[in-house]
Amino acid sequence: MTENQQKWDVIIIGGGIAGLTASVILAKENKKVLILEKAKQIGGRAATIEKAGGLLNLGPHAIYPNGPGVKILEELNITLNGGSPASKGTLLYENKTYPLTLSPVALLTSKLLKWKEKREFIKLVSGLNKINTQFIQNISLYDWVEAHLKEEKVKKLFYMLCRLSSYCNDPKRSSAGIIIEQVKLGLTGVRYLDGGWQTLVDQLKQQALSYGVTIKENHHITELLGASPDITLIDSLDETFTTKHVISTSTPANTLSMVKSEKLSSTLKLYRDLCIPVKGSFWDIVLKKTTNLNVKFALGLDEPLYYSNQSAVANLATEPNLHVIHLGKYLPTDEKLDPKKNHNQLKKFLDKIEPDWEEEVVFQRYLPSLTVYNALPSTNMPSINSEIPEIPGLYVAGDWVTTKGLLVDASITSAKSAADAIIEQAKTM
Repeated sequence: MTENQQKWDVIIIGGGIAGLTASVILAKENKKVLILEKAKQIGGRAATIEKAGGLLNLGPHAIYPNGPGVKILEELNITLNGGSPASKGTLLYENKTYPLTLSPVALLTSKLLKWKEKREFIKLVSGLNKINTQFIQNISLYDWVEAHLKEEKVKKLFYMLCRLSSYCNDPKRSSAGIIIEQVKLGLTGVRYLDGGWQTLVDQLKQQALSYGVTIKENHHITELLGASPDITLIDSLDETFTTKHVISTSTPANTLSMVKSEKLSSTLKLYRDLCIPVKGSFWDIVLKKTTNLNVKFALGLDEPLYYSNQSAVANLATEPNLHVIHLGKYLPTDEKLDPKKNHNQLKKFLDKIEPDWEEEVVFQRYLPSLTVYNALPSTNMPSINSEIPEIPGLYVAGDWVTTKGLLVDASITSAKSAADAIIEQAKTM
């Protein structure tokens, strides 16, 4: 019997962080697991490439050491070496630069804020952990800010923090509860990974292979037929695979497209219709040297812009003395995309931080519209669980599944949720 002809316990569609995480958890419980990845290599948006000696993620990536995802990765013996940026940086407002710090003491000397603005911002930040975010899940971030803050500059500062923590730039649609919870997590610190996020992918892959997981690239699944314990998957080359369970880590729209019966996919159809992708314009640059050693991190206050020299605290170069710079613009969900305008905006932002950057460039890459995650945390978003009730044996995982947390935390926790459900179900059969 060939690998394609055998019946698998679980087939996972997609070899990104969610798919790899689920595969390790399942294989450790002696499940026969197959990962089918449509691309030429696994990793998805966590892949890192080497260019001109710099190690580039797809835009700026950071992991939250105190988030739920890291706890799961540590249970799987994944190490996350790297460095954390300083809590202070540079703020650009009305074409001027100011020190950026959340320290109440340092704020007292800031020329950016007047005394009443300082007082309100200190009260806001110091009181965040007292907010019970469960009670404001269905209130928009905009409505919450308007009800609780008076000073316009303080509102801008808080929206800036919200963008930084969630990548989301849509306060009128996004949930105050979800975003504020993410801000709380962000204020506990982030970590940039040595070697880029590829090190996370490589460790998960090695763990998966060591437990007997089979990984096949270049397999784009187009059809999902049947239900547990007899599910058939068909790829774009008409190869078929049979399994008892499926975990799809693709987007809700792509997962829905595999299920041909509208009757069997009402839950997926709801998720597809409600999930709005969160996107950004990102510009990744490798410099021979940085022309401003004092600025390693910067944010725009009146513009939704981001700058980080991640190589200042993490090993992101194969050649000595290189600097890997990530810039980004947090895109509003309802704004018409204008790649040239956004790129020029980022260039002007960089000009203020690194005046002679063009003389030091060895590589640059502009990504005008990159999906950061697939579900805006909106006020009307239902709880999205891993199990699809109409199709026994079908589970979903990924950054759009609201098991716990946002971004990679959502991917990892939903992967564990799906894997645990399958393991638990097997015990009752």
